[in-house]
Amino acid sequence: MSRDVTITTKQCILNVDDSESGRYATSRILARAGFDVLEAATGAEALKLAAQRPDLILLDVNLPDVSGFEVCKRIKADPSLVSIPVVHLSATYVHSASRVQGLEGGADGYLVHPVDATELVATVRAFLRLTSAEAALRVSEDRYRDLVEHSRDLLCTHDLDGKILWVNPAAERFTGYTCEALLGMNLADLLTRGARDAFPAFLAEIREKGAARGLMRIRTATGETRWWEFDNTLRIEGVAAPVVRGLAQDVTERKRAEEELRQSEANYRTLIESAPDSIYITDTQGRIEDANAQGCRMLGYTREELLRLSISDILATEEVAGLVPHLTTLKQDAISRSEWHPRRKDGTLVPVEVNATILPDGRVLGILRDISERKKVQAEIERQLDELRRWQAVMLGREDRNMDFKREVNALCRRLGEPVRYPSQEEGGSEEA
Repeated sequence: MSRDVTITTKQCILNVDDSESGRYATSRILARAGFDVLEAATGAEALKLAAQRPDLILLDVNLPDVSGFEVCKRIKADPSLVSIPVVHLSATYVHSASRVQGLEGGADGYLVHPVDATELVATVRAFLRLTSAEAALRVSEDRYRDLVEHSRDLLCTHDLDGKILWVNPAAERFTGYTCEALLGMNLADLLTRGARDAFPAFLAEIREKGAARGLMRIRTATGETRWWEFDNTLRIEGVAAPVVRGLAQDVTERKRAEEELRQSEANYRTLIESAPDSIYITDTQGRIEDANAQGCRMLGYTREELLRLSISDILATEEVAGLVPHLTTLKQDAISRSEWHPRRKDGTLVPVEVNATILPDGRVLGILRDISERKKVQAEIERQLDELRRWQAVMLGREDRNMDFKREVNALCRRLGEPVRYPSQEEGGSEEA
């Protein structure tokens, strides 16, 4: 059977005391409190063992080879050891001047023998908690600094007048100015003329609401105009004077893309609205989502009215049943041409030729052409053709009768012995004669 095991590492104390009995007593107290203990009787031994980076050093002042004050200074001068708390513990140097000397020499604390065991352990634990908190703070600060220095966004602080107090390295990429140059500038110095006019309102919003966000146009060191999206907040607690924390993202490319999209949509709208044909866009359920001006005029609806309808609402009743099969075919073929009869707002039907296609998003684009005039022309042509066919039949009948008459005259002439009157009819009718 497996069993969860929790491994804990004991904290280590370096106990430095030239008195063997005193060193033993102190080490025993610390061991009973759960600490691992290293021991040293001289300053040289203390410096050697300090390289093992104990969690705390209890350092006697009166050592045989070198003063505990000097040992402390050397430890604190070593970058790899400076964070180890050093607490002087002395039965000889107990006066105020000695304590001051030790603390100013770098010691973190100073205890005087004899010291109560409980107080000793409590003091050690207090310093270890402080050290742990400081270490955690350093880690947090390192992480924060790493995030700030490597942030792709511009981070800064400025006062309530706009004077720049601090910037992260990204500011150089955003502005083209060095960080040092920016620290001598006002935020307004970076703004374009139009944006500068609105800057007092920005500062007023910060003062009144404690935050401001939006867009601003700035001019870089090279004269290029860029768009920033900013989110600034006011900090008034824990600082000597109010300070504004600023965060900005360069959204120039996004703004350009948005402008290009708006222009493209405007061009598209102009093209659609100026088209002579009626244009409709429907969703996958047949609901009308868009219609151009000609589409509205053809059916007599306003655009708002059309957008509340579906294709089945405007088709002739007898054509509604064919809508679903037609859409199914359209989805397979992607494009189609057909004739339909949508109903105008006044109830009349209008014949249209529809070119439909499926858009990439699944919606249907329909281009409708009113073929009423074409239908009238076709009807007139058909009427004239019918009339022509009727007259042709009449004329053909008359010609047949005329030919028969000529043949009869020729036959009479032959019986009377006279020359035939219509020789042209003889070849075709000689056998009958």
